[in-house]
Amino acid sequence: MTTDQLDALGVPPSHHDLLTRPLVAALSTIGSDGLVQSTAVWYLVDEGELVVSVRKDRQKYRNLHAHPAATLLVIDPDNVVRTLEVRAAVELRDDPGKEHAARFAPTYGTAPSAWDPEGAERAVVVLRPRKVITLG
Repeated sequence: MTTDQLDALGVPPSHHDLLTRPLVAALSTIGSDGLVQSTAVWYLVDEGELVVSVRKDRQKYRNLHAHPAATLLVIDPDNVVRTLEVRAAVELRDDPGKEHAARFAPTYGTAPSAWDPEGAERAVVVLRPRKVITLG
């Protein structure tokens, strides 16, 4: 990914590293009960888009399908008061061959689909930033 791609997402240079390092973030969505649900996820900036891979049989996918909005919160493990919060509209895309999930392997050492049970389906969650908040 390039500096221009990160800038285009609205992420200031001071926090670019939080999207380029293999970190874990919290992805928060609105559940069917109206409460916030958060899940630890891997994420990538891929072809200029901030993306997450989710299984289609999970609550997270159902939440996003019903309410296509989410917040991704990344906490710097080296300085826990340094954070990046991306509040975003969401686009869901099918990933039937899990090709997109495989793109996580160079960054995280394996694809998220490596732990999928037989027949599990995946979707790509594209986060379209509406507001980016940084601390630290």
